[in-house]
Amino acid sequence: MKPKFKISILFILLHGMIFAQTGLPSVTSVFSDTKANPKVYESLRTKYKITNPKACKIEMKMTIGSGEIVSDWSTYKSQEGERLNYYWPDDRAYTVFTVTTPENTDGVTYSLPLVVEYSRIKNSTLQNNWTYYWWYFDTPYSSKGGKQDPLFQDLLIQYLSGIKGAIYPNDRDGIPSAIEDFTSISKIEKSNEQDLRQNYSNVEHVTRVYSVYGETTKFSDWDNAIAESNSVDCISNLKVEFSRQKENGTEGEWYIENILGGFETGIQSSTVTEDKQLYKTVGSHGFNEIYEKEKQIRALPYFSEVYQNKFSNELTSVLIDIYEKKENGLENLKKFIIPGGDDIFESFKSFFNELDMKFVTLKPSTNSPKHNGLLANLHVEANEVPDGYVTIYTSLDRKSGSSEKGLSKKYKEGGMSKDIINTREGQYYSNENLTFKIAIIDGEIKIASKLEMRKQIPF
Repeated sequence: MKPKFKISILFILLHGMIFAQTGLPSVTSVFSDTKANPKVYESLRTKYKITNPKACKIEMKMTIGSGEIVSDWSTYKSQEGERLNYYWPDDRAYTVFTVTTPENTDGVTYSLPLVVEYSRIKNSTLQNNWTYYWWYFDTPYSSKGGKQDPLFQDLLIQYLSGIKGAIYPNDRDGIPSAIEDFTSISKIEKSNEQDLRQNYSNVEHVTRVYSVYGETTKFSDWDNAIAESNSVDCISNLKVEFSRQKENGTEGEWYIENILGGFETGIQSSTVTEDKQLYKTVGSHGFNEIYEKEKQIRALPYFSEVYQNKFSNELTSVLIDIYEKKENGLENLKKFIIPGGDDIFESFKSFFNELDMKFVTLKPSTNSPKHNGLLANLHVEANEVPDGYVTIYTSLDRKSGSSEKGLSKKYKEGGMSKDIINTREGQYYSNENLTFKIAIIDGEIKIASKLEMRKQIPF
């Protein structure tokens, strides 16, 4: 990890002469005093759990970026100095030494920046001379090893197994974006990224990056109904923060504090394929459906625009087939009806039989070429309790008996009453909108109520 004190070599060189004139001790003498400070070794023992702190290697060097230089002084303006007088010159100086540890009781070795600071503010007044202020260990340059590796791995898999997924994308709170769109996960392992370890008096944190391997999908719509592309050989970074509480020298059990985001997480590499099939994902069906399994084809989300249009078009086509007495028209209707909905099926069958018996036809719309006198439409809202309905719009028409030769006779022979024949010679027209309840069966929309007309066709 990069320490918070990013030091410029040029900055150090420019300030070297100033330090010599302002009373800062030599870095060598500060280094000797620090190595002799028993509190340094006590901190290594208690905070970093080094059994033999004297075995640590303390060197007069500091890391800058990816390189190392001999420890030297640098300055900055402290918050106290800014508060007292913004225009004062720098009032805080620091140098950094490097401590390399042996394995601690958890099997971890550290490379630690040991920071020593001097100040020239005393009693809220800027002084000419520098005096010792404090020392501390900053964020480790690096840490390696650890006996917790199998434990952390198990904790992570256990945590991810709790992700159940949600078909509706807006219901996926808590699902890490780094794995949400995986269609299969072959393995998860610790990455080569260095752990970030932070030790406090009451809690210990370890932030670790895991590499997730597998296959992913990319969607081109908000409801995850259209796969823009599918990729293989994917590697995604998952950053996990483990923590454990400490109280009176007793350490608690490790647990996952958080799954972190950021630019270092997510897909790092992948290979796009020509495959645009829709598959189950961690986001839609949960971690256990994807982890160490082959990818599985999934149905269109029932609430998606794609699904609703498909359902509406197919139902319209089937109903027109029934009206036109085409083979398998009635049989194909059954797939749109809930299991056991025989009464619903019969209500549709009776409706079309009634149209035929009462000489009623469907009148195509002059405004919409697709509207052949009958148009089905599905409307679904994906709320916590999904709801919606199916509406079938019909334009029903029966010609006047005088419009065609022999039509009045046909009406009479068909059983039409004299009152109806005398009323505009049997002519009839109505826009009947039929509304149906729906049910969701295995992710598919089904009609769940009978066809009932608002008023009977006069005959």
